[in-house]
Amino acid sequence: MPHFPPHLLVHLSIGNDIVHIPRIRRLLTTPNKRYIDPFVRRIFSPEEQPKVFQKVGILERGGLHRADSLAQWMAGRFAAKEAAIKAMSSRKLTWHDIIIHDDKRKPYITIRRPPWVPPSSVDGESVSTPAPASPAETDEIVAQLSISHDEEYATAVVLAIDDGDESQD
Repeated sequence: MPHFPPHLLVHLSIGNDIVHIPRIRRLLTTPNKRYIDPFVRRIFSPEEQPKVFQKVGILERGGLHRADSLAQWMAGRFAAKEAAIKAMSSRKLTWHDIIIHDDKRKPYITIRRPPWVPPSSVDGESVSTPAPASPAETDEIVAQLSISHDEEYATAVVLAIDDGDESQD
């Protein structure tokens, strides 16, 4: 890697993911609706869930013709969360740490930043776990997001600053 002045070093990380939209559509259109609620609660943060449940409710009242657009929308967000987890790989992110926002047709992500947790062992030797983070260490990171759809696939790319593992300088 070329040497740059320290003030120019930024840990940019990129993540991408692709989701097969028919997989999500099957979940939405199965006669047994018991899988939708756990899926939404597992993947989407409490801040996102009202919007998702509103869309699912419209689907249930409006018939299956809306399933394609909802499946596309949900698959894009699922891919975005996966991409964010990959971009922030030095963190132990959960689905709920990643919140997708719509801003005039240009979505973006905020990531609740849990502290970086080093591996429990290095070269076979045990490493102690750091103390829990203070609120200042768990603030939110804003990341760039691009979501695309084409027929049966949704894809997402996330670009974020991942300053978690500073030992990689």
